[in-house]
Formats: sequence, C-alpha cells, structure tokens
Amino acid sequence: MIDCIRGTPKIMQPPARMVIENSWAVEIEDREETRKIKDEFAKPENSNFVDKLLIGLNPKGSKAKGLHRSRFGELCQAAGVTQLGIGDRPGYVASHFYTCAFLLEPTILLDGEVLFDRGWPVVFDDPRVKEIAARYGDPEQVLARIP
Repeated sequence: MIDCIRGTPKIMQPPARMVIENSWAVEIEDREETRKIKDEFAKPENSNFVDKLLIGLNPKGSKAKGLHRSRFGELCQAAGVTQLGIGDRPGYVASHFYTCAFLLEPTILLDGEVLFDRGWPVVFDDPRVKEIAARYGDPEQVLARIP
C-alpha cells in the first residue's frame, strides 16, 4: 500500500495498492490518482523496474515539509519513510519515465524481526543507541521525530 507517488501531488486516501514481484511493479490500483502512472508504465519506452529501496533514518527529517515540496523534497530522509524508485531498466538505457512511491509509516520485518514499527525505527529504543544519543543531549529529544 503506497501513500503517495511522484506525479500525484497529494497523499492518497486510502493508500493505493501496488504489487511488486521480482523487482517489477506489476500492478498498481486503477484510480484517478494513479492513472497517469499506469499509462506511463504501459509505454514501451518506459519501465516499471524497482531499482531503489530507501528507508529514512533521520528523526529530524520532516514528513510535513517533505509532503509540501515539489517531488516531495526530503521526505525520504524522515525516519521510517520508505521510498521505492521505479522506472529504470537493469542493464539497459534509462527509462523515459521514472517515479518514486512512498510508504509513510510502514512496518518492516526482516527474517521475522521487526525493524520499523509503523515507521518507528525500533533500534531507537535500544539502550545502546540511547546511550550514544545522550552524548548530544537528552536522548528522548535527540531521537524524537518531528512532524
């Protein structure tokens, strides 16, 4: 479920369903907000290959500011926000169309272990991480997310 996608200038309510198989975006829910993206993916000169997966770790990266900037600004730097880069072809020339899909508060598991819980990096709760953060001030404030 994706919350926003470049080319659609707003958060989608409800989030749109996107299916990714073997690094290819094979399906995106057919809605008014996604129609342009679907049309671009269908063109032979374009690709729907997912070439990037970026997960933000900066608790001071602002989702609110990122959502109000063109192309979503620094949204991908905000803690827990996940960005999927879609468009380039592996081993070929670049696609004419490239976009990014964003998940604003995903729960991410790796081998059954929760890494992000509704966008919160669970490592921030680790006493060792809090000890390091304490070198720079109150660890609760240092690691607190801003909106």
